[in-house]
Amino acid sequence: MAASGCPMIGVKWLQGWRKFDTENTNPDNYFTVGINSFLSGYFDLSHIETRFCIKNNSSFTSYDMIWPTGSYCILKYGGSCPSGFQSGFIHWDNEDKDNANARGGTLPDGVYDSDTRIYLCCRNDGLTSTAISLPVDRPFILMRLSAVCQTVMCVTEVLVRWDDEDDVNDSDRGGMHPYDDGSILDHRLYFCYYHG
Repeated sequence: MAASGCPMIGVKWLQGWRKFDTENTNPDNYFTVGINSFLSGYFDLSHIETRFCIKNNSSFTSYDMIWPTGSYCILKYGGSCPSGFQSGFIHWDNEDKDNANARGGTLPDGVYDSDTRIYLCCRNDGLTSTAISLPVDRPFILMRLSAVCQTVMCVTEVLVRWDDEDDVNDSDRGGMHPYDDGSILDHRLYFCYYHG
């Protein structure tokens, strides 16, 4: 979810949130300076809370269109990806001791217990440098699939690094997933914040 809320006025969005209890010993989360100007949530050294916008309306509005070809990722919801996308996941091994993960509302497909696994839908059938057309009434976010954001409109790249559990870590990623250049024990993801 963008700091300004869910995109596209006139569409009913379901909203949810996930609190990640990240490593407590020598915590080392980090993120873009001023992140709350771009992403809605809470970000500190040992906890990260992300918020989500989920569209759950199968009826068409004037904003609906077929997702354009390109190189980007979106959240998976409802068990399958839209046409042209492939499924993938990111698995966070959250803090083991006194785990304080929490959640609320409607979340992307995934597993939300003492660890976190979120499923995503990604596509790689167009050049990031070729602009795609999406509704641009309000700021919105796509996730980077490659080394650069998909061209849509004005974009600010936002970084979030999760410091996962240090002991017996089983953090993972699989399928077609967003660009993640964190270590084997951590995740570092890039969010493309589009704005006017």
